[in-house]
Amino acid sequence: MSRIVRGSMGAMGRPAALGESAGSRPSRVGTGSVLPTTAPPEEHPVLEYFFEVLLILVCVGVLAFTGLAVKKLYQGQR
Repeated sequence: MSRIVRGSMGAMGRPAALGESAGSRPSRVGTGSVLPTTAPPEEHPVLEYFFEVLLILVCVGVLAFTGLAVKKLYQGQR
Protein backbone atom coordinates (compact mmCIF):
# COMPACT_ATOMS: atom_id res chain seq x y z
CA MET A 1 0.00 0.00 0.00
CA SER A 2 1.50 3.31 -1.00
CA ARG A 3 1.03 6.39 1.08
CA ILE A 4 1.47 10.06 0.29
CA VAL A 5 4.16 11.72 2.36
CA ARG A 6 3.85 15.49 2.32
CA GLY A 7 7.09 17.38 1.97
CA SER A 8 9.16 14.28 1.29
CA MET A 9 11.72 14.18 -1.45
CA GLY A 10 11.68 11.41 -4.02
CA ALA A 11 14.53 10.09 -6.14
CA MET A 12 17.17 12.56 -7.33
CA GLY A 13 16.08 15.25 -4.86
CA ARG A 14 12.75 15.97 -6.58
CA PRO A 15 9.52 16.28 -4.60
CA ALA A 16 7.59 13.01 -4.47
CA ALA A 17 4.62 12.90 -6.86
CA LEU A 18 1.10 12.07 -5.76
CA GLY A 19 0.76 8.39 -5.05
CA GLU A 20 4.53 7.90 -4.98
CA SER A 21 6.02 6.84 -1.69
CA ALA A 22 9.41 8.01 -0.55
CA GLY A 23 10.83 4.54 -1.23
CA SER A 24 12.04 2.93 -4.43
CA ARG A 25 9.99 2.85 -7.62
CA PRO A 26 7.89 -0.23 -8.33
CA SER A 27 9.32 -2.65 -10.84
CA ARG A 28 7.53 -3.42 -14.11
CA VAL A 29 5.53 -6.62 -14.10
CA GLY A 30 5.04 -8.67 -17.25
CA THR A 31 6.65 -8.69 -20.66
CA GLY A 32 3.75 -7.34 -22.78
CA SER A 33 3.92 -4.23 -24.89
CA VAL A 34 3.37 -0.87 -23.25
CA LEU A 35 0.52 0.17 -25.55
CA PRO A 36 -2.22 -2.20 -26.60
CA THR A 37 -2.30 -3.00 -30.27
CA THR A 38 -5.32 -1.59 -32.05
CA ALA A 39 -6.58 -1.69 -35.60
CA PRO A 40 -5.59 1.30 -37.75
CA PRO A 41 -8.29 3.99 -37.95
CA GLU A 42 -10.53 3.87 -40.98
CA GLU A 43 -9.72 6.52 -43.54
CA HIS A 44 -12.47 8.65 -45.03
CA PRO A 45 -11.11 10.00 -48.32
CA VAL A 46 -14.40 11.71 -49.22
CA LEU A 47 -14.28 13.79 -46.04
CA GLU A 48 -10.63 14.60 -46.64
CA TYR A 49 -11.36 15.75 -50.21
CA PHE A 50 -14.27 17.87 -48.98
CA PHE A 51 -12.06 19.77 -46.52
CA GLU A 52 -9.28 20.17 -49.07
CA VAL A 53 -11.75 21.70 -51.55
CA LEU A 54 -13.13 23.90 -48.76
CA LEU A 55 -9.60 25.07 -47.93
CA ILE A 56 -8.92 25.90 -51.58
CA LEU A 57 -12.20 27.85 -51.83
CA VAL A 58 -11.33 29.84 -48.72
CA CYS A 59 -7.91 30.68 -50.17
CA VAL A 60 -9.47 31.78 -53.48
CA GLY A 61 -12.00 33.91 -51.56
CA VAL A 62 -9.28 35.61 -49.52
CA LEU A 63 -7.27 36.34 -52.67
CA ALA A 64 -10.36 37.74 -54.44
CA PHE A 65 -11.17 39.98 -51.48
CA THR A 66 -7.56 41.19 -51.34
CA GLY A 67 -7.62 42.00 -55.06
CA LEU A 68 -10.91 43.87 -54.73
CA ALA A 69 -9.65 45.84 -51.73
CA VAL A 70 -6.46 46.86 -53.55
CA LYS A 71 -8.46 47.81 -56.66
CA LYS A 72 -10.85 50.00 -54.64
CA LEU A 73 -7.98 51.51 -52.66
CA TYR A 74 -6.11 52.72 -55.75
CA GLN A 75 -9.20 53.42 -57.93
CA GLY A 76 -9.10 57.22 -57.79
CA GLN A 77 -5.34 57.61 -58.25
CA ARG A 78 -5.12 57.43 -62.03
